[in-house]
Amino acid sequence: MKYGLHDDIDLGTAVTTPFTFAIGLILLNLATALAFGLFAILFNRLKP
Repeated sequence: MKYGLHDDIDLGTAVTTPFTFAIGLILLNLATALAFGLFAILFNRLKP
């Protein structure tokens, strides 16, 4: 990725901590619930 990002970034280092993992799970669940809720609202507003 050195030439793609125009920087020397080591992507092999682990930046995931238990805190970031938990926050990621919470945010993923919230985003999924929001997406399903939006889909349900839009689907119920469709009139045949």
